[in-house]
Amino acid sequence: MNLYGSEPNAFDADEIELLQELSGDLAFGIRMLRLRVERDHLHEQQQHNDETVKQALAGTIQAIAVTVEKRDPYTAGHQRRVANLSIAIAMELGLDDDRITGLRLGATIHDIGKISVPSEILTRPGELRPMEFEFIKTHPQVGYDIMKDVKLPWPVAEMILQHHERMDGSGYPQGLKERKSCLKRVF
Repeated sequence: MNLYGSEPNAFDADEIELLQELSGDLAFGIRMLRLRVERDHLHEQQQHNDETVKQALAGTIQAIAVTVEKRDPYTAGHQRRVANLSIAIAMELGLDDDRITGLRLGATIHDIGKISVPSEILTRPGELRPMEFEFIKTHPQVGYDIMKDVKLPWPVAEMILQHHERMDGSGYPQGLKERKSCLKRVF
């Protein structure tokens, strides 16, 4: 910043000190305004990136669900219906949007472990033989094993593992009873 006077030595030492302090304050203010604009721009970019990642995650989960349903056409649409029902219950319970999102994603791929079940068993009409049903009962554990190392902000792997558990302990694969389910604590 330059300041000119109409005559030589127009400003005394105190005025020069005051003007230097003023110019320093103005420079600081301008720097802060520029930093704020840059920070706001970076924040907008981060929000856009976060939304892109969320959409990619939802799309990937949906692709996995479609893959599972292609192997088991008998239950086509089942995972979607379970997700819709889960969302409706969660909303009725007043769960927040983040928990509902996690629940929707977990419900959408809860049968991912069925990819390890032979298609002859999945598509065979009629009642399953005991040995076939025992094989089907492995799908929650297989699904858990597939998803356990995927870092998600929700306990999706645990949802998959526990989706056939029952309050009375008659479910599988662990026979959990009442409060032993970790999902009761999380959701």
